[in-house]
Amino acid sequence: MADMALLAVRPPHEAKTRLAPALSPTARADFALFTARHVLACLTAVLPPERCIIISRSPEILDLGQAAGAHVLVEEGHGQNAALTQGAGCARALGATGLLSVSSDLPLLEADDVIAMVGGGARIAPDRHGRGTNALFMSPPLAFSYLHGANSLYAHESAARAAGTPLLRIVRRGLAHDVDTPEDLLPLPLERTIPR
Repeated sequence: MADMALLAVRPPHEAKTRLAPALSPTARADFALFTARHVLACLTAVLPPERCIIISRSPEILDLGQAAGAHVLVEEGHGQNAALTQGAGCARALGATGLLSVSSDLPLLEADDVIAMVGGGARIAPDRHGRGTNALFMSPPLAFSYLHGANSLYAHESAARAAGTPLLRIVRRGLAHDVDTPEDLLPLPLERTIPR
């Protein structure tokens, strides 16, 4: 097996708390589910579903992955880095030679963005602020540690250098536009927003 994709998703009812000033709890959960479904659809448009892994503590998210034909994993730890590390271990056991992890809150993601991230050497997609990491491709999986959190772009680039892994930045609108705050909702096309 060659490249695989990994999607770690928080339970929708726990997600997007910083959107509280703009969206109700139900709308936030709906938005989180919408973006997770959208990102998974983009991944499976490029890679066969059996080469995609979705990991979560949410039965609803795991059902979504299973319905799409992806591998599903029940998250054993807590937090994004632990979930991605668990998922990467599974990908490696399945024979993946490269692994793409993508944030689940990218409503403008397109299949071409996924294509731009896979294959070849390690690649990283920064958020539009140039500080966070919205997608990361490693070949082999776990070539260096997942370090999501504050200033993760620089943390990942430093870890890659320490591991002797050249890391190419991929800057694309669909990869850069994640949604964390109410302001992040404003540029979205109306058909891709969730009503309050």
